[in-house]
Amino acid sequence: MAKTSAQLDAEIKEALRQPTKPANASHSAKALTTIENMGTLPSQWRLTPIDWIEEEREIPGMVTCPTCHGSKYVRIEDGRVIPPPSLNSKDSFDYGNAARKDAHRAGKKYGNCPTCAKSKSGWGLIPQGKIKGIVRAKVMIGYPKFPPSTKFDSRFFGGLHCNLCNKLIMKSHRVPVHATGDDGVTHGMFIGEDCAKKFFDIKLRREKDSIVES
Repeated sequence: MAKTSAQLDAEIKEALRQPTKPANASHSAKALTTIENMGTLPSQWRLTPIDWIEEEREIPGMVTCPTCHGSKYVRIEDGRVIPPPSLNSKDSFDYGNAARKDAHRAGKKYGNCPTCAKSKSGWGLIPQGKIKGIVRAKVMIGYPKFPPSTKFDSRFFGGLHCNLCNKLIMKSHRVPVHATGDDGVTHGMFIGEDCAKKFFDIKLRREKDSIVES
């Protein structure tokens, strides 16, 4: 038989009085203390609705390598890279043949660019001629709809940390939640997806590049 909210709250209050976390507690002592400090109970917390809007933003992505300009092979002389000519240049064909021979002689048949070929084992497995950088792309931006006059007073509020347990999380993986205590005051938090799964016993699905704004 499922326990009522009152029964669960009574168990959690008793757990907070214990010096260590009991075996049947579903939340860490740190998380429970955070909730209690805001004058709320676990059963009062809810997922905050989010308005999702597609916007163009600068996000981490893969950009063309500035050393080889996307070429698989480059000419290297005296340890320095000779930049490849433009694809429309009359020297492009000769440069490509010479660069390919240099790479095969050096035993680097999968690409010899010192900037973008270090961690690649094969052309096509990971984009050759690309490095990590910032790109502009359309992504889904989530704007949480917290109730008016919501107080963000978690002891862990701010930065990129989970407001419930203080674990470092990425901005895009934050989950907005809120609760109204018995005194009528509404409190809000941004928590990590792991805490959200344990806190609400749900599976969260979100687009890979989506971002939740403060």
